[in-house]
Amino acid sequence: MLYRYAFLVKNLRGVIAAMDDDRLSDWASWLSKRFRYRDLGVPGCLLEKHREVFEGRLGGNPFHRLEYPTSRVDAVAKEMARRLAGITGLDECVAHSLLLASAYASPVIALPRAAEGLASSIIAVHVVRGSRMGAREARLHLRIVDYTVLDAYVESVEEARRAIGSRDATGLRARRVERARRDEKRYWRVMGKGDTLVIIYLDHVSPLIESGYAPPTGPEESVLLAQLAAFNLGSVEA
Repeated sequence: MLYRYAFLVKNLRGVIAAMDDDRLSDWASWLSKRFRYRDLGVPGCLLEKHREVFEGRLGGNPFHRLEYPTSRVDAVAKEMARRLAGITGLDECVAHSLLLASAYASPVIALPRAAEGLASSIIAVHVVRGSRMGAREARLHLRIVDYTVLDAYVESVEEARRAIGSRDATGLRARRVERARRDEKRYWRVMGKGDTLVIIYLDHVSPLIESGYAPPTGPEESVLLAQLAAFNLGSVEA
């Protein structure tokens, strides 16, 4: 339902990304205790694989099952996720976490193994390393990474649409690297104070262009094209 989508776009704090070996049950319990009054999104593919983990925790406690806003966006996202998995070697469900984060103008909240996979993949354009943090600092930095995505959302979607039209993957990646390097100063509280992976800036569009696939750029499908950032939950002292 579109009204539910509107509510979540307004309130969502991030979209969970997890690999099979990410101790999802432990992290879901930790998030439920420490982020109880925040709204976190979970892709349907993750719920289907780990239904027991989220039992009693959906509907805003703090998790919500996420759907794509329209059937057209859903169809394009499935094709993009399939291709991204093939290009990157990442789990296709992780690819859906990225695409849902773009559709909901939200950051990715990556469990440790997923964060490591994203950081070492070709879609990573920049990383921030720093000190480990407690739950209070983590809540602060989740708000900050939300603004990282939101502040650049319209501009990053529009530049992706232009790049797809001109098949300019190199130029798109360069712009996204530059934006990430400008943006990293938001994380001054932890940046450079350790070697823990904290934030991963992502560009999932230019590798698709390089592979020969031009994602659709219509008024609905364009919500899948934003530049993204992921917060590594492994940077938090659980």
